Amino acid sequence: MHITYVKVQNFRGLDLCISDLQTKFLIMGRNDTGKSNLCYAIRKVLDPIIRRIPFNENDSTNHNKENIEIEIKLIMDDISRTQRSLVGRWLEQENEKEVLYITLVGEYNDDLMIYEENLYFGKIDKEKAATNVTNNLDKILDIIYIEANYNYERNMNNYFSYQKKNNEIHERTIGEEVLNQANKMNESISDDSIIKNMTTDLNVNSDFDEIFDGISFKINSNIQVSNIYKSLEISFVDRDGNCISNMGDGKLKTLSMLLKQLSYDNKKIKILIVEEPENHLYPLLQQTYSQLVESLGMNQFIFTSHSPYIVDFKKMEQIIRLVRKDSITTYKSMNIEEDTFSQFGYLMNHEIAEMLFYDTVLLVEGVSEKYFYNTLAVRDRLFQRFLTDKKMGIFCVNGVDFFPVKNFLNGLGITTYIKTDNDIFRVPYKSFKRYAGIERVLNCLDENGKTELSSILGVNQISENTFRFDANFDLDSNIELKMLEIQALFEKYGIYLSIGHDGFEEDFLDFIGQDKICKDDMKYLKKAKLKNLHKYIMDENISFEINETNKSSILLRFMNE
Repeated sequence: MHITYVKVQNFRGLDLCISDLQTKFLIMGRNDTGKSNLCYAIRKVLDPIIRRIPFNENDSTNHNKENIEIEIKLIMDDISRTQRSLVGRWLEQENEKEVLYITLVGEYNDDLMIYEENLYFGKIDKEKAATNVTNNLDKILDIIYIEANYNYERNMNNYFSYQKKNNEIHERTIGEEVLNQANKMNESISDDSIIKNMTTDLNVNSDFDEIFDGISFKINSNIQVSNIYKSLEISFVDRDGNCISNMGDGKLKTLSMLLKQLSYDNKKIKILIVEEPENHLYPLLQQTYSQLVESLGMNQFIFTSHSPYIVDFKKMEQIIRLVRKDSITTYKSMNIEEDTFSQFGYLMNHEIAEMLFYDTVLLVEGVSEKYFYNTLAVRDRLFQRFLTDKKMGIFCVNGVDFFPVKNFLNGLGITTYIKTDNDIFRVPYKSFKRYAGIERVLNCLDENGKTELSSILGVNQISENTFRFDANFDLDSNIELKMLEIQALFEKYGIYLSIGHDGFEEDFLDFIGQDKICKDDMKYLKKAKLKNLHKYIMDENISFEINETNKSSILLRFMNE
C-alpha cells in the first residue's frame, strides 16, 4: 500500500496534482518552494495527530479564505484480510487495481472566522468522517515523520511511552523481583535521615494544628513498577563496555530515527517522510543515513533534501522538483527507470545530483572547461552576477554523450546549455575519422533539427556515417564549407559548437585575444591541460575578464540567451 496521487488546492501556495507517485521518491527544490508544505498536506490527511490541528486563514494561499482541498489516492495492494475488513467498503477498482481515495475539505466560515473541515472516504460513494477522531484507516496505517532537526530526548521518551503502552495492552509486566526491589527501595528511602528531617519540618509548627485537626504528615517514597519507564534512559557503551558521555550529532540523529520507527505498531502499514536528512551530517554520513532508511522496510519513503549526497539514483524511483513563481508552486517529475539507469547509470553521480538544484545548467566536456568558468566567476563580477541571476551551475560530463544528462535535466524543467568542442578523432581499428564533437550532441537535436541539418549537408537523413570520412584526410571539405551553418543550427538548440578543431585550448586563447598570446601557447596548454591552464591564468599579465572583444566568444555565447 502506498500513496500514488496527491492533489492540493489553495494550501500555502500549493495548487498541484501529482500522479503516478512511486514507493521511493525525492521532493526537491529551492527554499520556500513548498517541500515541507507538501509533506504537511500529506500528513494533514493521513496522520490523526496533525489532522486535529485546524486550518486557519494563513493556510489558504495569499490568505484568500477560499476552500482548501487535499486529496490522496492510495494503491491498496498487499493488505491483509484483517486490514481489508476495516477499509474494504471504501475501496474502488481503477485500472485493474484497488484504490482508496481520501479527501480533506476545509470551508471557511465567515461568521465564526474558522475553517470547518470534513474528511471523505471514496471517490464515487463518498463517506463523510470527522477530523478530530481516529478512523479505520488510522488503525492500519502510520505516517512516520522525521523532522529536519531531530529531537533525541523527545524521541527517546516517546519510545519508552510507546513500549509501556504496548506492554500493558499485551499484559506484559516487569518481573516480580523488580517489584520487590522497588518496595524495599521505597522503605529505605522513607527511613533515610534526610527524608525524616523533611517530615519533621512539615509537622513542627503547632500553629497549624487547629486547621489540620490532628492530622500529621509523612514523606514516603513511591517508586512504582508502572513508573519505571519514566526513569529509563539510553546509555552509550563502547565495544569494551565503557560508558561514553558524549555522542556526535550524526549518531544521535540516526538513533533518534531508529527510536521513532520503533515507536509505532509493527503490524501496521508504514509510510516514512524524512525532511532534509542531511542536517547535522557530513557527506559520507548523509549517504549512510539514506541507506539506513532504506533498511527500515517501509511501504513508502518520501524524502525532501537540499543535498546531492542524499540523491541515490540507484535506489530512488522518482524525483519531483518543485518550482515556485509568483507565490504559486508547480512541479516537474522524472522517474528513474531501470533501463534508464542501466543505459547511463555510470553518469549518475553526485555531480549530476548537484545539477538538480539549479534552474539552468551549462554542460561542458571536461575539467579544464569547468575550471575556466569557475575561475572566470571568481575574477569577473559581471559573470558571477549572471550565474547568480540565472541560478546557473556549470558541470562537466567528461567527454561522453551529452544527451542522457540533458534529457534528464530537461525532464525536471532545468534549462540546459551545452558547450562542445569540434574535435576530430580517428575511429579505433577503422579506416576513417569522425567529427567527435558533433556526434556528441547529435541526439540533442529534435526531428526538426535533424531535418534542417540534413538540408544543410544535402543528405537524405542524418546517419551514423554522416560525420565520418576517409582517415587519409585531415578534414571533410564538404562539412567544413557548411560549418558556420551547422554551428548556427546547434546554437538554436542551446548547443555551442566550436568552429576550430584544436579543442578548448583554441577557444580559450581566442578568449584571451591574439595580441596577448605567443606562438607556443597552444602547445604549452595542450601538454598538461589543467595544470598548465592554471599556471597560464595565474600569470599576472593575463587579463581574465569579460570585455567588448571577447564577449562574443563561443565560450560565452550562452550569456546572450
